[in-house]
Amino acid sequence: MRTHVITALAITLASAASATAQAGPFSWTGRMQQGAWLKVYSPNGTVDVQAASGNTARVHGVIRDHDRDREPVHFDVVKDGDNIVVCAITDRQECSADGIETEHGRSHRHGPERVAFTVELPAGVHVLASSGNGDVTVEGATARVQATSGNGDIEIRGSGGEVHARTGNGRVTVRDARGPVDVRSGNGRLEIASARGPVEASTGNGAIDVVLDAMGDGDMTFRTGNGRVTLELPDDLNADLVTHLGRGHLETDFPISISGRTDFRNFHATIGKGGPRLEVTSGNGDVVLHRR
Repeated sequence: MRTHVITALAITLASAASATAQAGPFSWTGRMQQGAWLKVYSPNGTVDVQAASGNTARVHGVIRDHDRDREPVHFDVVKDGDNIVVCAITDRQECSADGIETEHGRSHRHGPERVAFTVELPAGVHVLASSGNGDVTVEGATARVQATSGNGDIEIRGSGGEVHARTGNGRVTVRDARGPVDVRSGNGRLEIASARGPVEASTGNGAIDVVLDAMGDGDMTFRTGNGRVTLELPDDLNADLVTHLGRGHLETDFPISISGRTDFRNFHATIGKGGPRLEVTSGNGDVVLHRR
């Protein structure tokens, strides 16, 4: 069962058409259990998540511009079991356990007001940070991370659980990941460093750079429509390599064994003793495999 909690401050924000640009910050504070989800949704603006010092979560929201040409926003909090959902929404929208739901009809031509969220995340709490238009940053999360942006960069540093990151247009950077990583961009460079794998990375346009400390047990896939793919992999790599190259070539520090007919744009090869599938695709760019 879910419940809505709208603070008096949030009501003031919703009705204060004459408020100044920095007036009326929103704040929510509460203790959260390990394994619960803290979800933060913004239609327009940044979301910045940092590690909390204890088991108390804090979410702060500030409306950055009360522009008359933009649709006013207010804040809503939904309790869904042990999970907490915080949304910045317009009058045409509703905050639900699944995110922001928008009524059908003509949207405001200049979009909603811009909001900046800052979040303090307790250890063991999963986080979903989402912006329709803005950058998303998550640092020091110890559980699962889901980060999305319709248009903006995503940066995740020091994650302890699974990482899922999606942006329609922007760069994605993941550093010091200690669990599986899955990142996608419609248009932007992807950088993944110190991940233990498995890793999946896909971009419509942009380079992919990956550094792996260990391979993990699962298959891995790297795809770009246009860009170079550079993978730094463990020295003792054992994998079944599959490449698909439109315009580009393969460079590898690893000895590879190819059986059967050779097609240097689309071929299967064995690295070491063979193992998990390592599939690399570039429509226009080289594929480079380096030893760590």
